[in-house]
Amino acid sequence: MKNISIITLLLSLLLAACGGDSFVGGQHQENLKRLDKIHGYCDNPARTDMAKKGIAYNICKDHERALGPDGDMSEKFSLGESFNNLLDRDSGSRMVLAQTINKELWNGSLKVLSNYSIKNADSSGGYIETDWIFDGKDTNNRCLIKIQIVSLELVSNGVETNIVCQTLSDNEWINDNQDYINEEKQLTLAILTEANKYKIQNQ
Repeated sequence: MKNISIITLLLSLLLAACGGDSFVGGQHQENLKRLDKIHGYCDNPARTDMAKKGIAYNICKDHERALGPDGDMSEKFSLGESFNNLLDRDSGSRMVLAQTINKELWNGSLKVLSNYSIKNADSSGGYIETDWIFDGKDTNNRCLIKIQIVSLELVSNGVETNIVCQTLSDNEWINDNQDYINEEKQLTLAILTEANKYKIQNQ
């Protein structure tokens, strides 16, 4: 698929892990996996980092919800190198928000998109859209990101993400009509992770 390289470049996001394991023994790992199937990763009583049900637990639950009903996210998703520090960069000034959307989700979205040129950012409506993003090596394919904040609360379904890609054919840009569900899930998870960080900082 022609757009794989640009999608890889586009969504080079550092995903927050739900927590590490205290032991590395094979038997312990097998036991953790067995209990994960019974209780779920975040509610597994053997995972001590989740025991206090603090921010790590909340992020983990957001991660679970962001995966959607199929509960699946490809572990083979390749993270490009060009934007490896995307989530670590300071996204600069923030817009003043009307009380119609969740400010943490808004700021988290701006942080995640801080390396991209923004075409439209409507803080009152909670809508962000990037300019077209090109892979420098392939100018025949382009993608953009659309984000819609739909909640006043910091909840996992409070943000909707959409990736649209086009291919140049006979001097005309045509939608590739591909679904980028996995990439959109990772984008949503990155926004939720950053939003939770903002919430902690402002408590």
